[in-house]
Amino acid sequence: MTAEISLPQKRYYRQRAHSNPIADHCFDYPSSPDKMDWSKLYPEKFADTSKECLPEVEFVDIGCGYGGLLVTLSPMFPNSLILGMEIRVKVSDYVVDRIKALRSQHPGEYGNIACLRSNAMKYLPNFFKKGQVRFLFWCRYVPVFNVGTISFWSLTYVHTEI
Repeated sequence: MTAEISLPQKRYYRQRAHSNPIADHCFDYPSSPDKMDWSKLYPEKFADTSKECLPEVEFVDIGCGYGGLLVTLSPMFPNSLILGMEIRVKVSDYVVDRIKALRSQHPGEYGNIACLRSNAMKYLPNFFKKGQVRFLFWCRYVPVFNVGTISFWSLTYVHTEI
């Protein structure tokens, strides 16, 4: 029997509120959606599948923060793969540790969620095929001091390939 992993505490994962998505970060990303190995993120879901019928990620939470939406959606959609994408290092580490702890404490549950550190603005088309994602969640950041001068469409970026 494996030892139960305790849930991580946020105070050990302190991070700045925002990260510049245009800055040069080092991310591992696939050259195309076909090259992405999802079995590393979802080992339970890919254990008994053949090459012909691999499950695909259908829910994506961009800027998942501390993973609250992932954890909430997991029991609601147990047969769908849910991915959180976060650009901040310590926050994504927290979510990965939280998912490991939840999988340890509740065997057979939370195997459909994962967190990936990446820049969705740059690399989203490298992860998903056209039409693959059914639900895309993101929290749009609006600077309070510029609300009246910036239109919604100038702040929203939707890639046409997805």
